[in-house]
Amino acid sequence: MISRRKLIYGSLIASLPLNTRKSSASKVYDVAIIGAGLSGLHAATILEKQGMKLVVLEARNRVGGRVLTLNNKEEMPESGGFEIGPKYARILDQINNLGIKITPWQSNKIKFMLNIQGRSMNADDWSKSDINQQPKNLRSLPPYALKSMFMKKTQPLEELDSWLEKSNFDRDISLYEFYTKNNANRQALRLLRHSAQAENLHNESLLWNLKKARSAKFEMSGNNPMSLVVGGMSTLPKKMSQIIKGDLRLNTIINHISSNKNYVELKTSTNDTIKAKFVICTVPASTMSDINIEPALPKKQSEAIKSIPYGQSTSIFLSVKEPFWEIDGMGSSIWSDSTISRAFNWSTPNGKYIWIYLSGSTNYAIRSWDNKDIMSYTLRELEAIRPSTKNRVEPIAVKNWSKDPFVYGTFAFRGPGQIRKYGDVINNSHHRIHFAGEHTAILQAGMEGAMESAERAVFEILDRI
Repeated sequence: MISRRKLIYGSLIASLPLNTRKSSASKVYDVAIIGAGLSGLHAATILEKQGMKLVVLEARNRVGGRVLTLNNKEEMPESGGFEIGPKYARILDQINNLGIKITPWQSNKIKFMLNIQGRSMNADDWSKSDINQQPKNLRSLPPYALKSMFMKKTQPLEELDSWLEKSNFDRDISLYEFYTKNNANRQALRLLRHSAQAENLHNESLLWNLKKARSAKFEMSGNNPMSLVVGGMSTLPKKMSQIIKGDLRLNTIINHISSNKNYVELKTSTNDTIKAKFVICTVPASTMSDINIEPALPKKQSEAIKSIPYGQSTSIFLSVKEPFWEIDGMGSSIWSDSTISRAFNWSTPNGKYIWIYLSGSTNYAIRSWDNKDIMSYTLRELEAIRPSTKNRVEPIAVKNWSKDPFVYGTFAFRGPGQIRKYGDVINNSHHRIHFAGEHTAILQAGMEGAMESAERAVFEILDRI
């Protein structure tokens, strides 16, 4: 059993720089790691500290997974995870050991313009707006604060892993059921839908959201600000990969894993064979079906993995030619119940840009479009809800994780009843295969959760040696 202390404060590594590497296929590694995101790279650094010989196998032509700074684009927008909480112990430890510079960042000081039911206003004006249909005790809350208010009404989770205790399974209901039980009116439900990861209150578990809220409270306790990596978040996985002594193979897609009593055999899409005593698989649940595993996973574990939903969104990045918020006198960011649900005015040490994301039904409608058409559509919709942006913003880039063949989404969540039915069965080792990745994290989420899951998988292997 892994202690919470080990999981929260587990530390890492120092090693020697090395570029992408490939050795003989006849070699039997101690551990093969599938995926060179933060989870896989963190596992690699810990294992090498223990003297393990390993290979890291990455399907993409780069390391980092869903950490991706668009370094080749103006303003260096972050298209994946990038905010570092003050209690991201593992990430901060890696950053310190690797000599990476970070800087404080107060994202909570963003000022919003609201666009509700086609009407635009500053967030401060919402409380007295004639379209605000909330009861007296909720009128003063801007729409983006409604979810937090409802969550505070029921937070039974005392520990970071309490969401897996059976005593809390009665809360594994849909957000819609929870909100309606707590007297959310029609307008509140419509606004709350735009704060749901799935933009569908019926498809998201209350218990999962309570778990996220409990983790966020732990991560953000105190007055310490978030931090950003100077030069972009992609700096972290790049430097982590450079200190790995073992083999690192990019553009390597694993489509078959077979286990026997003594070792695991992996086959690539190009029919190469790799052998290892153990495997850590960090592949997202959304693409696990692309890998044939022999012997097959237990039925319940297979069902659990296949059932995990992922957020769907498209990110659009725009540079600001002229501060349009000075033209209309409203907040520089947008919270809307229209097709453009969010538009953040990011001012970071690496650049300034507008980050828009399209989610829910809007994202599904544009999935088949090319990036040029998505950008044109976004600019038209943005101008419709905020005319001052016309000719004052310019396209930078589009990133649609929903179309990425190695994840098909953003981050994992849980639907109603899935925690009660499956618990954390997805984490169970299978013969010599162990599982990690943000979707398997127990205590925290996102980037820190990915590293947490890596430590669990590593400790499982070390306990078997």
